[in-house]
Amino acid sequence: MQTKKWIHTTLVLSLSSTLALTACSSSNNGPSSSPGSESTGKEGSPGKTNEKITFYAQYHPAIDALKPLIPDFEKETGIKVELNVLPYPQILDKQQVALTSGSESIDVGMADPMYLSQWNNGGMLTDLSALIADKNATNDERLALDDFMPQALKQMSKDNVQYALPLYAETTELFYNKKMLEDANVPVPTTLDELMEAAKKLHDPKKGQFGIVLRGQRGNGLNIFIWTGIYRSFGGEFLKDGANDFDSQAGVAATKWYGDILTNYGPPGASSIGWQEALDTFSQGKAAFMIDASTFAGSLEDSKKSAVAGNVGYATLPKGPNGSFPALAAWGMYIPKNSAKKEAAWKFIQWALSPEVQLKSAVEHSRSDVARQSVWQDESYRSLFGSWGNWADVTFDNINIASPDYRPMIKNWTQVGDDLGALVSAVTAKTLTADAAMKKAQEEIKITP
Repeated sequence: MQTKKWIHTTLVLSLSSTLALTACSSSNNGPSSSPGSESTGKEGSPGKTNEKITFYAQYHPAIDALKPLIPDFEKETGIKVELNVLPYPQILDKQQVALTSGSESIDVGMADPMYLSQWNNGGMLTDLSALIADKNATNDERLALDDFMPQALKQMSKDNVQYALPLYAETTELFYNKKMLEDANVPVPTTLDELMEAAKKLHDPKKGQFGIVLRGQRGNGLNIFIWTGIYRSFGGEFLKDGANDFDSQAGVAATKWYGDILTNYGPPGASSIGWQEALDTFSQGKAAFMIDASTFAGSLEDSKKSAVAGNVGYATLPKGPNGSFPALAAWGMYIPKNSAKKEAAWKFIQWALSPEVQLKSAVEHSRSDVARQSVWQDESYRSLFGSWGNWADVTFDNINIASPDYRPMIKNWTQVGDDLGALVSAVTAKTLTADAAMKKAQEEIKITP
């Protein structure tokens, strides 16, 4: 997920032993400490294979939820699954090396669309569209292609080629402290201008109360992950007629808005605020508003961790001149072109992403990031979040309206995002004006389509 720095641990384990390890543990929130153990698909069962596939996955709640269920797949098919879990960004680095070297060490991988797009452009991924069309290889009922969240599915395709399928999807939304707004008789803002005015009215640093908290720390996955939504809301584009468009009126206005609201109505040291600091500030009841990841709701509604549990409101991102642009951060599963076990890998992907398995993993582990429409609409799933107010409706709607190109699918996004992040952070720190920062971005940042 974009918002989490997972524990830097490497996990190589089989799923049969996972259940035994979990039963002996008081918590199932972390990885097993027994790397290298063997999985237990039953060998020699009639109609089953004795293959083993290797799955490289991100350390993430969606994988934590899937892990205990994989023995069911092994029992059904006889295919053993060796699961290798790595934290972000090591999981991406590992796959990058394997794919570019032509290694056959990965049969099923997992990555975000920015990397998937690059790997697909490099001819390193299997065309899943061909497998989807092959009725001998695909169980249409299990795959249920039309049941995926459409924007997340589209984010993993290009020119009618589906090169990955979404495992999870997250978005951004406006969080607000209901009591603060009610006490001050402030309505929930629906435009960026209204949000600026509401943050100003509710900002009272002498009382330890800030109008808003946003990510100010530089980085493509830090301030730029949130800033991009504001930039697009003002009408900004990363490429216009084949060239950068950062110093446009929209680019300058969006950057000025971002710097002004965070500097004037946010906590001190705005340019050093990361996602964790933003979450902590809001969960402690110190900020009236926050724009950040939809999955933060789990922490905010946990009364053991949060002072605002039961007092959080959720809303779609306020509109700018060009509309509302919530983020779309999805990760998908793919098959490397060099895998020698594509048939077994495809069976695993169909099983892992099936509506049945996704519903079970979501309900049993209270996932807030599912990429299946039927799961979002299932009452047993929605009942998990009954005390979260309108969170489920807002999040479902945001994912459906989010643009698959929220972040541009360019080859050098990481560098572009990091360079932009430094300039936006400088505006927040008041060492550059928005006009100067965007002029510098226009002159110095080169985009490789």
